[in-house]
Amino acid sequence: MSANTSTLKTFNTRDAATSYLRKQGMDKSHYSEFITNTGRGLTINLAQVDEFLHPTVKAPKTVKTPAVKAPNGNGLAGQIRTLILAGKSNEQIFTMLSLPEAKKSYPAWYRRQLALK
Repeated sequence: MSANTSTLKTFNTRDAATSYLRKQGMDKSHYSEFITNTGRGLTINLAQVDEFLHPTVKAPKTVKTPAVKAPNGNGLAGQIRTLILAGKSNEQIFTMLSLPEAKKSYPAWYRRQLALK
């Protein structure tokens, strides 16, 4: 609503007031919250109706947390990197760490990653 328009709307009958609220999309269980009886008729505060139907919700601020990298030496990746930097071959790393057959390519992959850095 703009500042120039009136925020109160007056109706002669309750039927007219509830008809207005229904057209705005309000459920009939909330009609009595917004219709007030004045000496001249029934009034509805349009700003309250608008706020009820279309609440202004501020989006919460998202805080990005920096990614935490595991230092070398922790876990399998760190052990493989440490052995690569120590000059061990892929086969030596495979046997030293007694990796399962499915993880035989891990030392080669980490060696490639270190070469790219």
